[in-house]
Amino acid sequence: MRQPAVAGQFYPLRSENLEKELNQCFEGLEIRERNVLGAVCPHAGYVYSGKVAAHVYAVLPKADT
Repeated sequence: MRQPAVAGQFYPLRSENLEKELNQCFEGLEIRERNVLGAVCPHAGYVYSGKVAAHVYAVLPKADT
């Protein structure tokens, strides 16, 4: 597994803080799968584009495991 290269810079260093920040990105969103052919998702850092990225991820179908 690759070690986090920029933890504490572009995202929180501690996993508890990262989880809290990610949960805030999805706050108030309806998680509803849709038929999706493709998606473009920003990745500039959660503080900058996390809410927009969450809107994309909220409609993607769950991956088969």
